Amino acid sequence: MAQSAMIRQRIGLILTAVVILLPSLMLIYLGQFNRAMADDYCFTFDARRLGLFGAVDNFYRVWSGTYSSTFFQSLVGLNEAWSLVPIILSVLWLIAAMTLAYQVAKILNTRETPWVTLIIGGLIVYAANDGTANVFQSLFWTSGAITYTAPLIVLTFNIALCLYALRTFGNRPLSPAYFALVAGGCMWAGGYSPLFAVFQVTLFTLLTLGSVIGLRGQIRRNALALFATGFIFALTALIILLIAPGNSVRRSYFEDPLPFGQVISNTILSTIGFVPTMILLFSAIAVITPLIIGVFLGLTTQPLDLNQRIFLRQHGTKLLPLTLLLLLILVAACFFTALYSIWTLPPARAYIIPQTMLVITSFTWGYIMGASLQRPRWSPIFRGIGVMLLIGGLVFGPIATTLEYARLIPLFSTFAREWDQRDQQLTHSDDPAVSVSAFTVDLADYAGLEAVDDDSTIYCYPRFYDKDTITILQR
Repeated sequence: MAQSAMIRQRIGLILTAVVILLPSLMLIYLGQFNRAMADDYCFTFDARRLGLFGAVDNFYRVWSGTYSSTFFQSLVGLNEAWSLVPIILSVLWLIAAMTLAYQVAKILNTRETPWVTLIIGGLIVYAANDGTANVFQSLFWTSGAITYTAPLIVLTFNIALCLYALRTFGNRPLSPAYFALVAGGCMWAGGYSPLFAVFQVTLFTLLTLGSVIGLRGQIRRNALALFATGFIFALTALIILLIAPGNSVRRSYFEDPLPFGQVISNTILSTIGFVPTMILLFSAIAVITPLIIGVFLGLTTQPLDLNQRIFLRQHGTKLLPLTLLLLLILVAACFFTALYSIWTLPPARAYIIPQTMLVITSFTWGYIMGASLQRPRWSPIFRGIGVMLLIGGLVFGPIATTLEYARLIPLFSTFAREWDQRDQQLTHSDDPAVSVSAFTVDLADYAGLEAVDDDSTIYCYPRFYDKDTITILQR
């Protein structure tokens, strides 16, 4: 009887893992239709004119200190590899999230660790993309994806590395190689944007404080050393961004700065409203599904001894507001940076960062509640309810999202075909003034960006093709 229950549970976990991965697999498929949009033309034009490192140096001096972002955007442009961006980032993000999930599963000593790893890793990527402000801006548009999603992937690998080191070394001193890897990861991730740099500094500050408060013995010393190293090099990356000469040039293009008091008040109000906004305005199911799956996994895959059950009964409810507080601190770091630097809330592409933290928090809440609900007498009833909620969450969550993405295949295919035809026409024309037909479908519209069809005077677009003017003829 017990064996048949285990088999049913494993089948359920396998089916859940498959369904959770479907939206990400569909985004990977859609990635082949991605092409250059908006600022992508500018980065490519500058990289062709100045070379890869020349473009990074020029951008640092005349616009922004984001050395990592400029390097990779220029690299993509030089190779015209825009279609690879959502594919590579999605694959890497899944691997990073699963790597992190595996370390957490091993620390918690969960049952069915491989399937739990697939579920949690796929869940993070699915729900972050599904619930963010504009997935096509944060994953498909090269300038948005590399600036905000790419560093999130680097950071995920970095945190997974920290957990692996702490888990495997135990009470032994850490190898110096881990400090070098963490330092390099923080320098790399911090160079993508000021918003992410501040977010990373805040995260490693919280991890360092958490090590002081929650750990003891050699593992505490190891954690402090690792996270303090991360903090120092995350702060170094932020300083490199802040001292860039181009910052003063960029600021001149924005309106007058907000008074500091207003920056603080707007940060507080925006942070308080973040969770309701993401749930009500964008995707409630992207927050509810991680909660449901967290309850299900906590209830069915987390073995607990008597002491752990007592701890959860006594302290479980205290962990929920604590995790919410940590989320709000990280969200506030994002909002404060945007309000202080560009005097407005972050652009849509940047919301992938706080949305990912919201997904992790929602899942954590569910997992704590699921583990707390474990009762020998009531477990069958709770599991039955959990299975019904899980099915509902999967149907209205990842399955519905997969179908929505599938509907876009013919549209995005049309865009890619028309973009390639126009590209061939402009590339092979010797005329300095060229007229081309407008797109019937434009991915820039889905990404919420200014399309070249809307304004043929965009500076970088004609120069990308070495033309004086490009006129768009409406169909």
